[in-house]
Amino acid sequence: MTINYEDISLRDYSLADIHDDIRWLNVDNDWRLLDTPWALIDEVDEDEYFELMEFHVQAVSKSDEFRSRLEIYCNEKHIGFVSAFYCDDKCELTDSKRATQIQLSVQICQKEYRAKGYGKKALSAYIDYCKKNTSLPICIKTHSENIPMLKLAVKLKFEPYARDNKAYTAFGKVYDVIYMKLKNG
Repeated sequence: MTINYEDISLRDYSLADIHDDIRWLNVDNDWRLLDTPWALIDEVDEDEYFELMEFHVQAVSKSDEFRSRLEIYCNEKHIGFVSAFYCDDKCELTDSKRATQIQLSVQICQKEYRAKGYGKKALSAYIDYCKKNTSLPICIKTHSENIPMLKLAVKLKFEPYARDNKAYTAFGKVYDVIYMKLKNG
């Protein structure tokens, strides 16, 4: 599956993406600090990860089901991904049968592509895809220090509906968790 939107495309995960993923998880991983600075993520074993994702690629290529992750490409360069997670009213992850909403995420992992509007384009295209392929309300869960995501969410017509004050502490900072729902979506 490919979704073209202006100068980016969202595509199914492919074998060619695995090496980028491993690099983004083990080496060029500063993008994780933007999203969840309190989460410690161990490096992945390259061989195990490759085997796991190779199986994933084969399964997805044979499926017509909803895509919970699509890769972001700009000028044929793999720059990140968009994701959707089934969750309940408190944004706790759950399965599709118990979900009351779908939580979206966008990651621009290639540093030189950040703050250039690619995240907005990717998330806009993915929101359109989600609206066509699920009836669940769309939400975003972020934190008080993730100013780029908060600004993007407002631009895309998300509005806050809940906040957990002092939810996390990391690197001497305290983070509130902010929950936002897409207006009319």
